[in-house]
Formats: sequence, structure tokens, C-alpha cells
Amino acid sequence: MLDATGRVISRHPWAVISAWLLIVVLAFGAAFGGWFGDRLFSRLANGSVTVDGPSREGQAVLGQTSRGGGTEVMVLDGIQLYDPRVRTQIEAAHADIRRISGVTYIRDPWSDGNDLVYDAGSFGFISADQRAILMVVGIQRGLPPAAAAATYEEVRERLEQVAPRIPGAVGHVGGAKDIVAAVTEQLESDLRTGEGVALPISLLIMVVVFGGFLAAGLPIIGAIAAIGGALATLLGFTYVFNLDPSTVNVVTVLGLGLCIDYGLLLVSRYREEMLRLPGDPSLPPTRRQREVALRRTMTSAGRTVMFSGVIVAISLSGLLVFSNTLLRGMGAAGVSVVLVALLVALTLVPALLAVVKVRMIRPGLVHRVPGLGRVARALGDTPSEDGFFARLARTVQQFPLIVVSIVLGVLFVLSLPVTALHVVSSSTALLPIDNPNRQLVDALQQRFPYAASPIIQVVTEHYVPQKVTDGQGGTVDIAESPGADPYYDALVHVAGVASIDPPSYRGERRADGSYPWTVLSLRVGASDSSPTAIRIVKEIRGLDPPFAAYTVGNTATLVDANADLVNRAPWAIGIVVLVTLVLLFLMTGSVLVPVKALAMNVVSLGAALGVVTWVFQFGELSDLLDFTSTGGLETFIPPMTLAFGFGLAMDYEVFLLSRIAEYRREGYSNDESVALGLQRSGRIISSAAVIIIVVFLGFVAGQLLMIKETGTALAVAVAIDATLVRMLLVPATMTLLGDWNWWAPPFLRRLHDRFGITD
Repeated sequence: MLDATGRVISRHPWAVISAWLLIVVLAFGAAFGGWFGDRLFSRLANGSVTVDGPSREGQAVLGQTSRGGGTEVMVLDGIQLYDPRVRTQIEAAHADIRRISGVTYIRDPWSDGNDLVYDAGSFGFISADQRAILMVVGIQRGLPPAAAAATYEEVRERLEQVAPRIPGAVGHVGGAKDIVAAVTEQLESDLRTGEGVALPISLLIMVVVFGGFLAAGLPIIGAIAAIGGALATLLGFTYVFNLDPSTVNVVTVLGLGLCIDYGLLLVSRYREEMLRLPGDPSLPPTRRQREVALRRTMTSAGRTVMFSGVIVAISLSGLLVFSNTLLRGMGAAGVSVVLVALLVALTLVPALLAVVKVRMIRPGLVHRVPGLGRVARALGDTPSEDGFFARLARTVQQFPLIVVSIVLGVLFVLSLPVTALHVVSSSTALLPIDNPNRQLVDALQQRFPYAASPIIQVVTEHYVPQKVTDGQGGTVDIAESPGADPYYDALVHVAGVASIDPPSYRGERRADGSYPWTVLSLRVGASDSSPTAIRIVKEIRGLDPPFAAYTVGNTATLVDANADLVNRAPWAIGIVVLVTLVLLFLMTGSVLVPVKALAMNVVSLGAALGVVTWVFQFGELSDLLDFTSTGGLETFIPPMTLAFGFGLAMDYEVFLLSRIAEYRREGYSNDESVALGLQRSGRIISSAAVIIIVVFLGFVAGQLLMIKETGTALAVAVAIDATLVRMLLVPATMTLLGDWNWWAPPFLRRLHDRFGITD
């Protein structure tokens, strides 16, 4: 199939290039210009993550019974409460905001017509030090999207006019929709920043590797096409299911890196095949010879690329097993983007190779630059078979046991922080400290802790009245009557619960005055991702009442997400491991090599996760990377690092093993096959790794914390795999195993002879 593809592309390259040019223009136009409807970033979901469990069921009840709409909030800080100018400006804002269509209510210290509504010891709209006030504006539920957007914008603009009119006042204005919009805008900005950093540096690295701009530019052109195709694919996914904004950055970076990797491999192998052509090397090759070189490239490097793409896609498909919508979205989108990168590598890049013809094998201008020329020749893609990597392999082969011991020891030390790994689910903490929306939430939590949404709520069909009889013909608040309601009393006595807000109700009121659903908001003195909050949720669920009771909120979702990972991870791992073992066996004909590859991936990924935990959870390098630690890693970082990191590790494993197996089939000994395979693939793996590390680190330059964590995690995973594992651990272990590397029981050997994937 690949040979036939190479023949067709070689004879009709301009048709392929023209088709891709049209596809890329339409893709970028659709994603960024909205040529066929909405822009990509305008269709992304609101960032909420759902996962199977009680929290999802409780949220469904709240969604079905909610009557209220959204809100816009203002925290006005740095004021003198009794300064008449404060009240004048607030009441002027009242008058203007009430005239805005879609506004349902206004709440602040003067909204009820009182002089002040103030109670320092309980919920109120005045801070305890009387230097800040809170205003909440309600927006009607169910407005058409355009009308709702206009209402929010008008309210926000009017609220932002209050603080500048009061000397010394500082205003923080925003709401849930503003926070989501801020995260989405930051993601879009970080995407542009990452690409702006990654593409130019990647081009410079490949110029040095290939010795000229022409050969170096082909993988970059392919990468740009892959980005366009990836964005268009993601846009299509938004019409099928909700796609979290972070998914766009993560999978786009993956597609960019893979396409550069694949392009690098194909260009390198094509130049190698061109130099192997028979005849006078001083004469330009004929069209027939160029076609032969391209077809050989497709059946060798093209096969490796296809094999690698399939394995990476399988690795990401493991995320589809989880019920977490963020992980499922990343898995589905990631698989599709990998397929786009694969399609670009196997069609567009070969077409570009066919067009540039003989110029691909001529030394570039870089070879004439003093210093750079030497580096280019050393790293060049067609070195001798006795270069740096072959010498490295033979050195390792002299001391294999020592090398294995040292490398495994280093990886073990790097993985130690994983034992203290803690996952968190952040919202505004993902944004930079100077972001206005984060400043609003920080001000709200610090100045009005009881106005902030409670981190734990219980939604129950058990009716809990706000007041109960006091035994003397009167009534008292239920909070002041211990034992009046056993379930309420049990919640109050859960260790760590400071208080419970007055019950609120959902659904239609019954004839006896009760409601179908009661919502109890629990106040706890801990953050939503803290061990204390997690323990409280588990203890509440452990009460196991004889009626429906669902815990909801960020903490409850985090508990369900962790449970989902624990329960479904064995299935995800089992599927990925089984399919990967089968594919590697079909490629190598060995039983031990695939098992060894999986084992090495486990230890290298553990080390990568340990480094990321040390950096972001422990807050190390926070000044260098410009972030504030949230005390843990975002919930999706560990599974995403394992899935994406495993795929990238197997990518380089396939690059290396395909060359080693190729020499082995040609009759070389085990040790010589390893040395020659590392020599031929080591420069490609190293160059590809450096480029993809640059790509990932380009996104560390962004401002959003979860993108920093993602970029760092994958950059570290690639760095560890391409150096300690591929360059040292693989040749050392293959030397220790010797000819056992290629062992398989007779029935599997017959199976491989019949169905094996070879050139």
C-alpha cells in the first residue's frame, strides 16, 4: 500500500500539494475566521467537567429545578462605608442597571432601601472591617444568547464605572461567564504564544540538522498543515460534544510535535535513499530514480511513521474509557489529531519531497558557515555508520549492568515525589494573579467568605424545614435546635463542617408546604481540593440515609473523578498494553522486546510525573516559570501525562526498534544491530526530541497554569525518554539479553512469519 502511495505521489505531487493548500486555507478560515459558522474558540464548552457519580446526579437535579439565571458581581474595596459619595454612586448605579433589559434583581447594602444592611458576624454585603461592599446583579434565565451577552456587557460596563468615581476605591467586577471567557481568551493567547515560540526555533534546529533551509522547511510546512487540520477537526468535535478549552492547546501541540517528528524522519530517509542511488553521483538523478527513492522511503520510514501513529492513537484512546468528560474529550480529539498528523506525513510531505527533487541532497548554506558547518555535518541525517551514537552504544555495551543500575537509580530518585502527589481542581487559580477575574474571586473569598459559593452542597429529597417548633408554641431556626432533624444534625456534626446555611428549596411547593428537593450549603474551613474537604465529602456520603442525597460542588466532583480514575484505569491500561504488545510483536517478531519497552516506559513516565510534582505541587522553580503553586497538580495532568507521554515514548521506541530490527533481518549480530540502529536513528530521535521539547516548552511561556503544567510534563517526559532511556537503557538492556531479544515460541514465530509487519 505504501509503495503504491509513493508511486502515485511521485507522479502527481502538485495535485496533492494543491489539495492540501485548499484544505489548510479552509481549515484556518473555519477555525479562526468563522467562515462556515462559529469560530473554534467561541464554541468551546464552559469549562465545567462532569464525571459519573453522585455529584453528576445532584448537578442534574439542580439544573432541572433551577429558576435563577447568572449574576454579575462587584467587590468595591478601599472605601469609607459612611462616605456619602459611596452611597450616591451605588444608588446611581441602581437606577441605571434597573433600566437594563434582562436584569432581575440587585443586592447590596442599600438595595432594600435601608440605611445599611450590616451584620459583621454573618452573611452580609459589607466586609468585617467595613472597608468593602458587595453588589450582586441577577440576570434573567433563558435569554436568547445575543440578548444575554448584551445584558451582561451592559451591566459589567456600568459596574466598572463606580470605582473611578470614588476616591481611593478599587473595583473588581465579573462573574462566572467572565471567568470562563477569561480562561478561553488566555488559552487562545497561549496557543499563539506557543506557536510563535516553537515554530521559529524548530526551524532553526532543523536548518542545523539538515544543513539548509529547504530540507528543514518541509517538516515545518507539514506541521502548519497539521495545525490547520487539527483546529478544523476540533471545530467539528464541538458540534458533537462539549470540548474543554484546554483540549485545543494540548492536542494541537501534540499534532505539531508529531508532524515535525514524522517529517524529520521522512526527509532524512529520503536523502539517505537518494544518496544510495546507483550511477554517477555528479549527475542529477532521473525521474525514475527519484521515484524509486521516494517509494523506498515510504516503505521504510513511511511504515515506521504509520506504525508510530497507530500506537500513539491507541495510547490516547485509553482516555476514552474514563467517564470524565475532559479526559474523554482529550482522548477523542487527540486520536483524531494524530490521524491528521499521520495523513499529512504520508501525503503532503512526500509530495513536497517529490517537488524539490535533487536539491534535497545538495549541502546547504549552513555547511559553509564556520562552526555551524561542523555541527551540521556531525548532526547530519546521512552520517557514516561509525559515528557518535554507534560509539556511545558500543561504550554502553562494555558496561551494560553498570549503566542499567545507574539509569534505574536516577529514574527511581526522580519518581519519589509521586508518593506525595495530590490532585486539585482549580478554577480562577489557573489564571495569572494579575487577571481581573482572579482578583475578583480572591477579593470575594477574602472579604466576603460567606458570600462565596460553598464548596460542598447536599441536594436531598428529604425535606429540611428552615424553622421548627420550640416546644413552647413558637419557632426557631433549625440551626438553633439540635436534634430537630436527624439528617441535618448528622451533617452538622461531621468533623470540619463549620456551619450550614439556611436550607433552600427546589421544585414545586407541595400542599403541606414542603418541597421535593432541599439544598444544604455546608461551610468548611478548607479549600475545595484540600484533604479535609475530600474527607468531609466521603464522610457525608458514608451517612447513607434511606433517601436520595447527593453531594455536589468542586470537591464532590474531584472525589468522583479520583474514584473514576481508580476504577477504570485498569481497563484503560489493559487495552493500551495489550494492543501495544501485539503491534510491537508484529513489528519485531520478539516477545521480550515489547515487554521490555513497556517496562522502560513505566519507569520513565514515573520519573517525569515525579519531576512535575516537584516543580508544581511543591512550588519549586515557581519564580523561573512564573506561577503560584495551588498545592497539587490539576486532576487531568497525571492521566494525560501517562497517556500522551506513553504515546510519545513509543513513538521514539518505534523509530529505534524499526532500524535495529532492519539490521537484524539483514543478518547482523544482536550487538551490532543495536549499535547500527542507534547510529542511524539516534540523530533523528535526538533532533526530534529537541524540537518537540521546544514545542512543549513554548507553551510553558503562556500564562495559564494548566498549560504550563501540561507543557512541562510532556517536555520532561520526552527529555527523559530520549536521553536516559533510548540512548542508554535500551542498548544496555538489549546487550544483557543478547539473542534472547529476538526469542519467540515456535507458534508465535509462525504467526509472525505469516502476519508480521515488515518492509
